[in-house]
Amino acid sequence: MSAGIVQEGQSLGALVRAWRNRALLTQEELASKTGVNVRTIRRLEGDAVERPRSRSLRLLAEALQLDPLEQAAFAAAAQAGPPPPPAEEASGAEPEGGRRVPRQLPVGVSRFAARTEALAELDQLLRPQADGAATRICVVSGMAGVGKTCLALHWAHRARGRFPDGQLYVNLKGFCPSGDAVDPRDALGMFLEALGVPPRQIPDDLAARSALYRTTLSDRRVLIVLDNALEAEQVKPLLPAAPSCAVLVTSRNTLTGLVATEAAAALTLDLLRDDEARELLAGRLGAARVAAEPEAAGAIIARCAGLPLALAITAAHAATHALTLASVAAQLGDRRRRLDTLDAGDPAADARAVFSWSYRTLSAETARLFRLLAVHPGPDLTLAAMASLAGVTRERLRALVGELRSAHLLTEHLPGRYSLHDLLRSYAAELVRPHAAERRAALHRLLDHHLHTGHAAARLLNPHREPITLAPRQAGVTVTAFDGYEQAFAWYASEHRVLLGLISRAAAEAFDVHAWQLVWVVTDFLYRQGHWDEWRATQRAGLAAAERLGDVRAQAIAHRGIAMACSNLGRHVEAQPHIRLALDLYDRLGDRVGQAHTHVNLCALLYRQGQYAEALHHGTRALRLYVAADDLIGQAMALNTTGNVLVETGEYEQALRYCRRAAALYEQLDDPNNQALTWDTIGHAYHRAGRHSDAVAYYRRAAAVFEELDSRSFLAQTLVNLGDVHATAGGREQARAAWRRALDLLAESGQPQADAVREKLAALP
Repeated sequence: MSAGIVQEGQSLGALVRAWRNRALLTQEELASKTGVNVRTIRRLEGDAVERPRSRSLRLLAEALQLDPLEQAAFAAAAQAGPPPPPAEEASGAEPEGGRRVPRQLPVGVSRFAARTEALAELDQLLRPQADGAATRICVVSGMAGVGKTCLALHWAHRARGRFPDGQLYVNLKGFCPSGDAVDPRDALGMFLEALGVPPRQIPDDLAARSALYRTTLSDRRVLIVLDNALEAEQVKPLLPAAPSCAVLVTSRNTLTGLVATEAAAALTLDLLRDDEARELLAGRLGAARVAAEPEAAGAIIARCAGLPLALAITAAHAATHALTLASVAAQLGDRRRRLDTLDAGDPAADARAVFSWSYRTLSAETARLFRLLAVHPGPDLTLAAMASLAGVTRERLRALVGELRSAHLLTEHLPGRYSLHDLLRSYAAELVRPHAAERRAALHRLLDHHLHTGHAAARLLNPHREPITLAPRQAGVTVTAFDGYEQAFAWYASEHRVLLGLISRAAAEAFDVHAWQLVWVVTDFLYRQGHWDEWRATQRAGLAAAERLGDVRAQAIAHRGIAMACSNLGRHVEAQPHIRLALDLYDRLGDRVGQAHTHVNLCALLYRQGQYAEALHHGTRALRLYVAADDLIGQAMALNTTGNVLVETGEYEQALRYCRRAAALYEQLDDPNNQALTWDTIGHAYHRAGRHSDAVAYYRRAAAVFEELDSRSFLAQTLVNLGDVHATAGGREQARAAWRRALDLLAESGQPQADAVREKLAALP
């Protein structure tokens, strides 16, 4: 029983009994604490006192530590007088054999929302078994505020008809402000008294009490709800042996020991889905009010991250202060003050306080890791990243992660990838804020992990890229190794969002070398996937970092990157000054290969603008510089890029000669991605020359390689070209199929070429 679960219509006796049980007091102990006669207390709990004395009520309220809401309910029940008790549930009723039937379940939450699947699973897990071999036990676990107690009590009230011999309940206080978990010996004493065992017959020894408890329940059908358990050892003495009984345990910990040794079933309660969260808000605020501000309701749900406690507190604020949902959503929008908003002035209704009860149970080393998780930008992280954050080995980390997972403070939402609930991240950020030096050192290690791991992955994606020199990594950094291209690409696919977040974090916290070098790390992946806007934004961040450092070479690389990204976005005017600046910077450095790279990029940019003569000039200039430097990969790039321009000028044979030389060089250098790009150019030359079957053959060869390498941007463009040649040759259905697949890829990454493909499809008969 706790604040917020008092319902209208409860009798005075039911309230006193529930609050006494909450305080873990016998009737005799309550009488001693208050000075109220024990016989009076028994009569009060039995609703046998018509006009209770105000002094007795005051003494009871003080001893039971009632809050103002509970005191008001107490006074109202006293004025209402005793209700006529039902025959089968009258207080002190002793049906067959003089047995007492305990009815200890606290009142459940009104307007219980959602959780349909979880309720059905509890029905299944705790249903009577035909063979009756053992007591049915289920552990409901989940993070703080996810609604474990609400679910347990709602299900218990629904199912109490299956347990005619009564229901026992205790809050084991495993996670509470005082930190004083209930001793199972005390809980057993309360249960035995509730089951009718005279206090003088209850032994002092824990083992003896547990044995008497099992004996007393041996032929009864009783539901036992053990709420808020800390650990398995706290629960085990409270388990009956009778197959006719059922036990429902709630805990923030997974209590794996109960599952392993007592064959308990496990039910993990997750965050609410959006539709369930909306149902909860509608139940608290009214469906009409939620429907009137759907966008604000959606923002509240997102910012509460589906946590029932947070949603309930937010609804209480909106209802109590008559706030619009939009204003509540705006308050929640400030990440640094979000937990202040999620405080209803009661420890049980304060997200920060509720989280703290879980945090305090962690070992010191695990608590440190939890704090440091806020340093990671999200959305998720690997064991190697966590090991680097904490500066520990993977082997040591596994134990720490196991403790966090058991406490539901960390979730493995995908194999090998872990996530932190958004509100828990805010709480961890508050905890780590005072530890500035520790936080910065952890960020340095995290950046080192991604930079050194990413550099290795980038070299596998494109072994021939312009190299960069990394600073030595810090002690305690774990670097992930890759067996080949596939593993490296999979790492990028998983870490894509993390890398973008780390670039911003590095720039914001004066890790400028890491900022521009992480941009270098992610560039090839963004290019191949066609994430042009992200490519442009990261290159701008890299340029700013390079300028703060005064690093001319890094500035030249960034200017080239911005120009290439802008060119692919069709922003050719924006690209021009950046490509010219890159050329000037490489000239200042005396870097002929860097100049050659920039001339190739300038050739491609001018080609897209239709300025073919000037494009050929820069392509030829690049080729001469690469030949002088004996740079074979550069020569291949210049030959292919120049071949593209020659196709547009109608010089198909010369274009094919250039591209065949480029393809041969790429094969020699074992560079399948660029070799496929060259095959695409050859296909384009054959298409323009009217040799359609040859064009189709080369486009298909290129598409097959891009498909294998998951180079989606290049694959999309080759499919567009393949559709074009099919359409020219009269193969409408083949063209439609190629363009549809291309459109899916282009739309997926938001590329501007998608509209042109839609027009092509619309123009087909």
